[in-house]
Amino acid sequence: MAIARVFVRHQLISLRHADLIENAGQIVSELVTNAVRATASDVPETRGSIRLFLGPHHGRPLLEVWDSSPEHPVVREPDFVSESGRGLNIVRSLAAEFGWYDTSDKGGKTIWALLR
Repeated sequence: MAIARVFVRHQLISLRHADLIENAGQIVSELVTNAVRATASDVPETRGSIRLFLGPHHGRPLLEVWDSSPEHPVVREPDFVSESGRGLNIVRSLAAEFGWYDTSDKGGKTIWALLR
């Protein structure tokens, strides 16, 4: 997770959006953690395959995390007792918009978050 946060920090500085580093760091931590969990039991050839992108999108930073799992993410009702399951709710609260799409050309899916 640390390397993803460092990447996001440097990209946001280069895009002149340093004010978004804190929220983006939390978002990327949640999305990469989910991607790692989703690919842990995937087929051996693609096990753990994750890609991270952060670039401009109509003047705002767009963060995308691709993983090789075809399983769609599920936004769960907040359960403040459970140790997991709140990640996408955190992303939803910190991002201007977020969503996902299948990437049939590569397999898997991409989860994206448009930063505020």
